Amino acid sequence: MHGGSLLTLSVKNMKILKSTQCEYSLQMRQLKRSYPKDLSMAFHIPLEKAKTVTHSDFLKLLPLGKDTAANHFFTVFNNEVRDGHLWLTKYDSSLYISNIYIMAKHRSQGIGGKAIKWIKRKALRLGCNSVGLNVFSHNPKAMAFYGRSGFQVSHATMNCRLGTK
Repeated sequence: MHGGSLLTLSVKNMKILKSTQCEYSLQMRQLKRSYPKDLSMAFHIPLEKAKTVTHSDFLKLLPLGKDTAANHFFTVFNNEVRDGHLWLTKYDSSLYISNIYIMAKHRSQGIGGKAIKWIKRKALRLGCNSVGLNVFSHNPKAMAFYGRSGFQVSHATMNCRLGTK
């Protein structure tokens, strides 16, 4: 049984529910597989170091796991099938998308866009005046998706790999 209230999107057969402990564990497992690869690419560090950094960062960000204050975990369902998950973090008057993941086989079907609309409504209900996120520049599809969803670049972190140019 899912904790919290049922949160239904205005999409036939699509629901976003508060994650159970089992779903949270699946979400963290997926993140621990994918995030180090992104860190390694973005910061030009060996994959093993990126895995160590990811583990350390997650321990700092989520000392109480799923029950860490200001962090909210949701699972996205379509036709009762798990399509992805969301990790949202509230900072003062902003809701931050710590992670949004839609399974590859369910992408380009409008699920992510509808999830973003739901996140914006959730932010308003929480008294937030903005929604923020980070996206890796080596993921142009995600950057374009967020741009189409109303996000604008607010700052940029740049990195120069020495010995290349």
